[in-house]
Amino acid sequence: MIKTFIFVEDGSVDLDELKSNVGDDVLVIPYRQGSTPPTIQQPREPVSERNDKTYSETKKVLERILNGDYKMSNKLRKELDDLYADYYC
Repeated sequence: MIKTFIFVEDGSVDLDELKSNVGDDVLVIPYRQGSTPPTIQQPREPVSERNDKTYSETKKVLERILNGDYKMSNKLRKELDDLYADYYC
């Protein structure tokens, strides 16, 4: 999940070195030299790199399955619970 965006003027820093020095939760975005610099923004919640519509729709379906009255094996329920915990909690 991306927690911070850093906008960097193209050519002002070594992008590869900067990307290797920040964590996986930071997205470095270069912008064209001479253009108006964007501001650094801190979103209220982490942003998924996935398409937000796909993310939210998949979450809703999984919640319906887990909260519904469906017959399934304990093994399948555990796998779905683990999947939900890994991606949505």
